[in-house]
Amino acid sequence: MTWKKGQSGNPRGRPVITVMEVRKALARAQECTEEAVEMVINLMRHSLDDRIRLAAAETLLNRVMGKPKEMVEFSNADDIVEIQLDINQIETELRRRLAEVEAKKALLNGVTKGLGDGANDNGPEGT
Repeated sequence: MTWKKGQSGNPRGRPVITVMEVRKALARAQECTEEAVEMVINLMRHSLDDRIRLAAAETLLNRVMGKPKEMVEFSNADDIVEIQLDINQIETELRRRLAEVEAKKALLNGVTKGLGDGANDNGPEGT
């Protein structure tokens, strides 16, 4: 089926999912948990590709121990200060701030476009 330009490929929108459907999906996923863990362990132990073995090991460690926080130490006048940085939290904050900057930039672009005809006008000639 072909669509006309500007026509949605999904005119009814996203299908509604009931709470019961979500519960059934979660129950099925829980049934597969042990098998999934075994598969990751098998990949970690037996894959011939080091990248796959590393990714499997990281997956297991992140699920069991949580993603690591980056530790930064620096010395200031003989006092050692330890700072814990949560990389995910920093990334989220950076994305939020970038979105704010982009929104302000878009707003400013809209305002300056409205001034386009007379923005560079220096007033009456001869002054």
